[in-house]
Amino acid sequence: MRIFFSYSLLVLLLLPSILNGQIWQTELNDLRDITTLFNRDMSDNKVQNNYISIEGSPYLFDDFRKGEVLLKDGKLFKGEFRYDKYADQVEFKVKQGNFWIANPAYIDYVKIDTTLMLFIQKDIEQPDKGSYYVVLVSGKIQLILKKGSILQSAEDPKPYVDAKPAKFLNRKDLYYLLNESNTPVRITSKKVLINELSDKSSEISKFIKSNKISYKKEEDLIYLINYYISL
Repeated sequence: MRIFFSYSLLVLLLLPSILNGQIWQTELNDLRDITTLFNRDMSDNKVQNNYISIEGSPYLFDDFRKGEVLLKDGKLFKGEFRYDKYADQVEFKVKQGNFWIANPAYIDYVKIDTTLMLFIQKDIEQPDKGSYYVVLVSGKIQLILKKGSILQSAEDPKPYVDAKPAKFLNRKDLYYLLNESNTPVRITSKKVLINELSDKSSEISKFIKSNKISYKKEEDLIYLINYYISL
């Protein structure tokens, strides 16, 4: 089982306050000055590659891709990122290695290539307990997607059957609506859609019926939510 290490993004969050609190932008390309300033040894906080013996991939994209992280205080960081669906963590790449974003509650959004992601807290009293979601539609209500991977255990050899290594498998995609309360509501039926879009329930009901909208199909949900936002 992979041991997950986390890199403290708080180091990056604290540095701007030293620089007169100005809104600024920086590239995530060198931690040397930051780690020296805070006298931190980052060697024990790197992401360790313990997926080598496991078939398949837990990543949304296998490679690191250019992207950005916007913090809730307006500070923007650019660099190379990837999302681990199994660990539900965002990694970023710098000269010193790969690190976790360990304080996701400070994040407004993460953008990896063209994929926009939000971190949504489960409990306000535990700010770093939550999950990342992919944003499919953004507006007065948001359509978001929870991606995930599961780890299928290795199988020992049997008579006439070779051993099978552990393997990552894609978990079923889960779709949610996110309103101003910032609480994801999972879409499990057409009734949920109508209830969550209740201010336009009559129009939504007719639209679902006339367009044969399926709550299980991503393209149908995108079509429906874009229609709702246009009303």
